Amino acid sequence: MSPVVSVVIPVHDGEQFIREAIESVLMQTLADLELLLVDDGSTDASPAIIAEYGEADSRVVTLRTDRVGQSDARNAAIRNSRADLVALLDHDDVAYPDRLERQCNFLRAHESVALVGGALTFIDDTGRVFAEDVRYPLTDAEIRAAFPTTTPILTSAAMLRKRAFDEVGGFRRLYADSEDLDLWLRIAAHYELATLEANVVRYRIHRGQGSARRLARQSLTGLAARISARARAEGRDDPFAGIDVVDRDVLLAQGATEDEIARSVVVQGAWLGKAMSRAGDTDGAEEAFAIAVAHAAASGLAELVGHVERERMDANRMSRGPGRWLHRLRPRHRSR
Repeated sequence: MSPVVSVVIPVHDGEQFIREAIESVLMQTLADLELLLVDDGSTDASPAIIAEYGEADSRVVTLRTDRVGQSDARNAAIRNSRADLVALLDHDDVAYPDRLERQCNFLRAHESVALVGGALTFIDDTGRVFAEDVRYPLTDAEIRAAFPTTTPILTSAAMLRKRAFDEVGGFRRLYADSEDLDLWLRIAAHYELATLEANVVRYRIHRGQGSARRLARQSLTGLAARISARARAEGRDDPFAGIDVVDRDVLLAQGATEDEIARSVVVQGAWLGKAMSRAGDTDGAEEAFAIAVAHAAASGLAELVGHVERERMDANRMSRGPGRWLHRLRPRHRSR
């Protein structure tokens, strides 16, 4: 008999946090689940930890891939999943105890919805909460309106119908670091989307993510995903079909402007700098802000320069005392 939901966690060198992520799934109020753990070529203790849980709990399925990246690792797990519903979780995040029950109940009651997210609590590498009740657009119309500027459903908060995932072809590695946005846009072409008001995940910002180093790639692939979606909506072929790597020249050839590229990097970099600052990663914050400043200055757009300056000042102000970011801390993307 198939479980109600399959939970997928890809892991690469995640020994520091993977136990907490696994435990948060196995202790769910909805117990009729399977947990697919994919070791994607780890070189630390992650494989041993995964094997330990696989031997201890019959609901745990262990898989291994040869450092293929998050997109292909998730695809491999979902291909092996048995449930009609699939929940995603990154190895350093923590699911709230009733996350699966809430989202499964919602999808049962809303057959037209194929993808549902939820609100977040932000934590640092020690588990310290530094932002609560980070809300996202709730309705299908609100989510679609947010797509041009952000990723309105976080991967770790997402539950989707497996048939929708299969229908659109799953994650695509071309859009690495924005593969969630690309998949959501393709699902949105056929189904409705939604977000729960309730917190479903503790989302971790920590020093080991290397997000600032991937910032430019995130920004470029995110812009590519949006350009691709526009082309499909207009009845044109996918402009990135047959392309191996998304870079600035490819985007310009597909109609992106220099201003669009600059804006994408600057907004993402400023957000990331603010998030890392609140998480206590001063070096990572400075690296992200430096990238944003450089691209803003090179663009010659005063509004972008001003945006980075305001976000940096805001980050410095918030780092001096407690506060709730709410909508100002909605994550665009997060790299692993």
